[in-house]
Amino acid sequence: MRHRQWMWLGVVGLVLALAGLAVCAEEERKAKVELPQAAAKAIKDAFPKATIEEVEAEDEDGVRLFEVEVEQDGAEIEVEVSPDGLIVSIESKVELKDVPDAAAKVISQAAQQAEIKKIEREEIRAEVIKDDKGNAQLVKLEEPKTVFEAELIKGDQRGEIEVAADGTVIEALKWKAKGEKKEDDDDAPEVER
Repeated sequence: MRHRQWMWLGVVGLVLALAGLAVCAEEERKAKVELPQAAAKAIKDAFPKATIEEVEAEDEDGVRLFEVEVEQDGAEIEVEVSPDGLIVSIESKVELKDVPDAAAKVISQAAQQAEIKKIEREEIRAEVIKDDKGNAQLVKLEEPKTVFEAELIKGDQRGEIEVAADGTVIEALKWKAKGEKKEDDDDAPEVER
C-alpha cells in the first residue's frame, strides 16, 4: 500500500515538473519577440505619451507584422505595425455615442435584444495584398478606412458584427456559444514590456 502511495506521489511530482517546464518554455518563447527599432519609433512618433505594454509577432499571408498594445492616457490602444515602421492599423475601444450615426444605427439594429458588450474602432492604413502569382505584400492605403466591430451578448451566446463608418456591413452578425473561440484567436508569441 505504501509503495502505491509513493508511486502516485512520484507520478504527481513528474506531472507538476513537466507542467513547470512547459510554462518556462512558453515564457522563453514569448521573450524572443522583440519590436524592431523602426516599428518602435513609428509607434513612439504616433503616440508620444504611450507606454508599450505587450508585443506579439504575427504572420499575415507571409508578411511579418507586430501587434503592439500601448497604453496612453489610461486607454489601451492596439497598433499593428510592420518591421520597417509602417503603421498598418490602430484599434481602440469606443462607446456607441462615438460611432458615426450610420454605423451606430446598424449596430443598434443588430443588437436588438442583446447587450452591446464592447465596440472597437479600427483605422486601417495599409493592407496585405496578393499579386497574381500569390506573393503577398503590404500596401499603404491612399485614405485610411475606419471600421467598427461590436461584440454582443445575448443569453449564452456571443455575437460580432463589423461595420464601416458609412453603415456598410463588412462582416454580418454571427452568433457563437460564449466559450467558443473566435476564428482569429491564435497562439501568437507575445512578450510583456
